[in-house]
Amino acid sequence: MDDYNIPDDLLGLFKGDPQTYHIYDSDTDMDNIAAMILFLDCVGVNSDYVEVDDGTQVILSHEDFPYHICIDSYGHGDFSRHAFDVSRIKNDGSGADFIPPLDIEE
Repeated sequence: MDDYNIPDDLLGLFKGDPQTYHIYDSDTDMDNIAAMILFLDCVGVNSDYVEVDDGTQVILSHEDFPYHICIDSYGHGDFSRHAFDVSRIKNDGSGADFIPPLDIEE
């Protein structure tokens, strides 16, 4: 049985409370990175809103909100059930529960 428990759109993602969303798709085998791409596509996120993309973790920004959205993708032990933890990070960095890694060139 397929079940997409995700926000309707980008604004719904930003307006909603931090929570865990799910995609259960028995027709599509995918790893956590592919699941993140599917989640972002279904919610309507384009690259204009992506601040950091680390494959299984993405940080989004939107000019109408005083915080960033951090999304972490993970699986449930198979390739068809995935979860997405959504949290908020204040734009000024205070109270952040995640600090993005620095880009270090070798």
